[in-house]
Amino acid sequence: MEQEAKDLFITKMQVRTYECDYANVVNNANYLHFFEQARHLFTLQYGIDTVKLAADGVITVVAKIDIKFIRSLQVNDFFTVHTRIKEHSPIRVIFEQTIYKDADPQQPITQAVSTIACVINGKPAPFPNEIFGVLFN
Repeated sequence: MEQEAKDLFITKMQVRTYECDYANVVNNANYLHFFEQARHLFTLQYGIDTVKLAADGVITVVAKIDIKFIRSLQVNDFFTVHTRIKEHSPIRVIFEQTIYKDADPQQPITQAVSTIACVINGKPAPFPNEIFGVLFN
């Protein structure tokens, strides 16, 4: 059964020069990094360190991601990534994320919907409730 979960989490960031192409526009691939970092910080606020869990054989992986590029960020732009869990089940967590430039906080820059799955000791598995339950209760 899929259920809705936690509230909005906001991550503040700034575009670094090496994330941009020759026109000083963020390379599209770097938005994946922004979304990944925001999801990592989201789980950390609940005491879930996905890096430590991976070292212990519990790995969260992106199974699917859908990104809509609306506008571009440029070098030195300050921006926020808004992250929330849209829905979850024992075998997947779906995150909705939107990036907004601080200079125009009403206009979305990029939006993503990411499906995250769990792999334990190399095999697909349900998310262990004793670890991830705090996200959903």
